[in-house]
Amino acid sequence: MRKKIRRLQRLLYILLVCLQSLVVTTGRFCWLAFARRSGKLDDRCGELTVAAHQRLSRRLLAILGITVVAMPEQSGTVERGNRLLVSNHLSYLDVLVISSVYPTRFVGKREVAGWPLIGWLARLGGTIFLERGNVRSSVRGVYQVSRLLRAGQQVHVFPEGTTTNGEAVATIHPLFCVAAVRSERPILPLTVRVEEVQEDGQASERPHEILAWYGEMTFLEHLWRLLLIDAARIQLLTHDEISVGRADRALGLASRLEATLSSGLTEVDAHADDGLNWSLDLVAGAILFSRFVTPGNQTTQEIFRLSEE
Repeated sequence: MRKKIRRLQRLLYILLVCLQSLVVTTGRFCWLAFARRSGKLDDRCGELTVAAHQRLSRRLLAILGITVVAMPEQSGTVERGNRLLVSNHLSYLDVLVISSVYPTRFVGKREVAGWPLIGWLARLGGTIFLERGNVRSSVRGVYQVSRLLRAGQQVHVFPEGTTTNGEAVATIHPLFCVAAVRSERPILPLTVRVEEVQEDGQASERPHEILAWYGEMTFLEHLWRLLLIDAARIQLLTHDEISVGRADRALGLASRLEATLSSGLTEVDAHADDGLNWSLDLVAGAILFSRFVTPGNQTTQEIFRLSEE
């Protein structure tokens, strides 16, 4: 009975906090629309969106009993950067964890926009949605991320393309490394690692199995169990920033990122240094799509050239 009450309380608090955030953020958008001219409005709304998502992420983590441990320790709020953030991917909780420390926009799959609650949170955070398996959508996404990086914004991507159980890093796809190359902005690797999960008053022996959402799990099934945990600690490890220039190649950066992210886990994947282990689907899609690209479309051709080198 106590577990049911805790689950319902947390669910109610989550709904109330989200509703409050919706009302407050909408009110601020309306005020901006009246107080500012259109020229500066888009930039200011973007800043407001990221800030609102960061505050909401921290409140939701607190409700769920999840503590984020930033390593190395961060003093206060991390300043807004102008980098491409890259991390491994365990579950939808990663967005809350990363956003709670780094003010950033995210790149995600389009179907997330239709998920209950999570979809609204993603839209609130200014997420860039892509259609999975759609090469044209991927190219458009790379171009959009490049433009945002050049404009001084910070963007985060999950280059594995899927979630894992947190024991090892999956193959890093090089496509969005092109955005960093085209904009000549640095890449900041982040490793998300589950340290501890308390259930029924004791620490779980396999905590990542509780917080990770992967395989055939449904969203509601995972959330329903998540609402029952006593507490959890997730470590967000920040690695050294990687400088990127026009001479860098996306494939080499992807290989380096895979090794870096893997080093942040307790079990390092043995294929982290294999620079040839990357998505053949991307290559096939690029070849098919290139047949329909006009010679004058230099931006699209450059994106595929850089991702294949």
